[in-house]
Amino acid sequence: MQQTYSKPNKEWEGFRPVAYNLHKVWDLPLTQLSNEGDQKQEEATTVGRLLTSLREQKIQNIESSVKTEITTAAGIVEIRGLSFNRAVAELLLDLQKDGINYFDAQLLWYDKDHVTDDLMASYNFFVVHGNAIVREQVSFCDYSDSGFDPSVFEADEDSRPIWRNHPEWDAARVRYWYRKFYKETRTGQLMVLRPDGPELFYYPEGRWTQHGGVAALGELLTRIRILLWIVIALLGLIGIEILWK
Repeated sequence: MQQTYSKPNKEWEGFRPVAYNLHKVWDLPLTQLSNEGDQKQEEATTVGRLLTSLREQKIQNIESSVKTEITTAAGIVEIRGLSFNRAVAELLLDLQKDGINYFDAQLLWYDKDHVTDDLMASYNFFVVHGNAIVREQVSFCDYSDSGFDPSVFEADEDSRPIWRNHPEWDAARVRYWYRKFYKETRTGQLMVLRPDGPELFYYPEGRWTQHGGVAALGELLTRIRILLWIVIALLGLIGIEILWK
């Protein structure tokens, strides 16, 4: 078990190489800013209400800094709130902008990183929808006051399957997507080539073949042949010594 920086007293098991959905983020709180005369008015909202309110509007751009600015055909919508809540909203809005049904999207975790001089971690996912990887890299950061909450990532695993083979098919699909990620996306290929050798989920042969593995195999076989000849020579010498005795 491990703790998050945002909630040090709360333990969690860490991310696993499975498919996650974000169905639980609907009620994450946000604050929407609107112009009333010369002043901005704040209105409490949620990720779900924001997505619903912008569903029929043409989202043109999403900018993120200390706040989130969503440019639509009708104007600019400003959102404030915890950085994690805004990051989740930004991802789902970005998928919505491209006509992707975020309820059917799945996130697959592949990497973790840390800031070198501060208590801050990031978790990287790729996003799958339909028959395609629609986002190669989506990051969520965990630091004090970020609001990072891993419990909203719900594993798409059938705990009570009707058919015996359903969990096996689900596991096979997860493995398929990881292997496709490492083979066909730029981010996945860079993971394979990284010199620090991060774990490649369900693609054990990837680094062997992509990172000098063939040459290494040839060198290993050469060394084995040399050792075998040495062993044969030693056995021959032992045999000669026995015959002389």
